[in-house]
Amino acid sequence: MPFGQTVQWVNLFSESKAMNVIEGAHITLPSVLQETITWRTSNIGKYAFVDPEIGNLATGILSNGARFSYLHIVSDNLARRFNEDLSNERSGSIPQKRVKLYHLIKQILQERLQSTT
Repeated sequence: MPFGQTVQWVNLFSESKAMNVIEGAHITLPSVLQETITWRTSNIGKYAFVDPEIGNLATGILSNGARFSYLHIVSDNLARRFNEDLSNERSGSIPQKRVKLYHLIKQILQERLQSTT
């Protein structure tokens, strides 16, 4: 996907009733090495999500005539510090919270599958 290209799709999850599902502008950078605090600071308010895959996946899938949508599961955050992040994701109560998140994801997927059939 050439840098600066805009890709749009119909998000199947935009109508989800789950409080944890949000929408926002997404940017795909060539590498996670570019996802720095300096980059984030210079782009405050422009994007809600950043990663190196989604734009490329959307472009490839849509160019082949298929529908595309996704749930972006945030697992780490450069915007501010949290007590839970990728460095301690297997510690304490975090694995139990992840199980709850998996159940929420399953619920959202089932909700959308039922409403599209």
